[in-house]
Amino acid sequence: MKIQDLITKEIKTGKTVKASSWRAVQIDETHRQIWHYSTLMAELTNGEFCQVSKGWNSASDKQGLRKLRNGVAQKGYLELPFSSRY
Repeated sequence: MKIQDLITKEIKTGKTVKASSWRAVQIDETHRQIWHYSTLMAELTNGEFCQVSKGWNSASDKQGLRKLRNGVAQKGYLELPFSSRY
């Protein structure tokens, strides 16, 4: 699985899928969390993508977020402004 697939693929509620060191957890029908190692990086809720962390600002963090955004664009989801809630 590719990192952008964490956005584009259907995931059953309660399931986790992995792409390298990234994973997506489908919380319920409308809410998905995207993690890189132990850092919550983004959430997808009702077709709205919101980055919630920059992680350690490493190259792998930046590349992974870029790939997630590719998935957001592919699906036509709305990207909300960065929110450092966590």
